[in-house]
Amino acid sequence: AEAAARGFDKILIREDFNLRGRRGGEVASLICSAVARITPNVDCRVILDERAALKTAVREMIPNEVVVLFFDDLDVVRPLLDEVQAVPVASIHAPAPPRAA
Repeated sequence: AEAAARGFDKILIREDFNLRGRRGGEVASLICSAVARITPNVDCRVILDERAALKTAVREMIPNEVVVLFFDDLDVVRPLLDEVQAVPVASIHAPAPPRAA
């Protein structure tokens, strides 16, 4: 949660297939709470369904924005990735930070 909170402007938390003995939504809620504590200005929402979370991320994208998806099963999300014409990238180059004067 800490790495995501510091690295992204918006975070949509979805649910793993394996709940590891927890109630549905419990881990996602814990992650979003941690994000809010670490960086309160980051938009963090829970959308438990993997496909719905991806659809929301793509629908809300702005030009030149990147969506990072951590998935359980590529076969589940591949049809949606194809539908939205997603393009995989090997790396992302962030602009260099401004130099101190």
